[in-house]
Amino acid sequence: MLNYYKTVDGVITQIDAPEKNAWISLIAPTDDEIDAVMEFTGVDEDFLRAALDEEETSRVELDDETGHALITVDVPIEADHDGNANGLLMYSTLPVGIIETQDYLITVCLQNNTILDDFAAGRVKHVVTNLKSRFIFQFLYVVAVRFLIYLRRINRMSNRVEQLLHRSMKNQELIQMLDLEKSLVYFSTSLKSNQLVIEKLQRGRIIEIFEEDQELIDDVMIEMDQAIEMSNIYSNILS
Repeated sequence: MLNYYKTVDGVITQIDAPEKNAWISLIAPTDDEIDAVMEFTGVDEDFLRAALDEEETSRVELDDETGHALITVDVPIEADHDGNANGLLMYSTLPVGIIETQDYLITVCLQNNTILDDFAAGRVKHVVTNLKSRFIFQFLYVVAVRFLIYLRRINRMSNRVEQLLHRSMKNQELIQMLDLEKSLVYFSTSLKSNQLVIEKLQRGRIIEIFEEDQELIDDVMIEMDQAIEMSNIYSNILS
């Protein structure tokens, strides 16, 4: 799926064709869609396909020849778990690629997720597509906050399963505990990788850092540090 968005009168608006300073969103793109984006943006195919590998790790890369920057980060996702009769959710992570060029900002992901939905629907405030560096750090901030939301849910679910275990030791509850612990392992690994990406971006060598964005960057680091700490605490409790 290929969509184009641009900030018009302070509001994220879907547009019919790519324009300068637009946000290009690729979700589970076809080969034709990737070819089309390559043609009018000049972005390397490897950059566009990087996040389409589920095993892709969080990283940053700069193409010295074109000046295009690739930032790959893990975002948290939730999915129903067939074995959970009590309606518990299994959590995991998914890579999202963010590519910054002089004229465009491109995101690439294997499947739709709530974070990209929030940006596209205008639920994230003060998003301006032509302020590309700020957009990137706003995205990273929302990712960190979503990790915190899911971590709190995991904690509540683990408390509920723990109460069930006190009443009766069943395989089902033990399996649910293992699923939650696995979710925390995914989160912990992804959060630490994302943190390294943010630290590299802070140096200003990959994307331009503006003074007015420094407070937002600090907020991203605070939320990320808190998410890492919570993930470690909950993992220890579950263990």
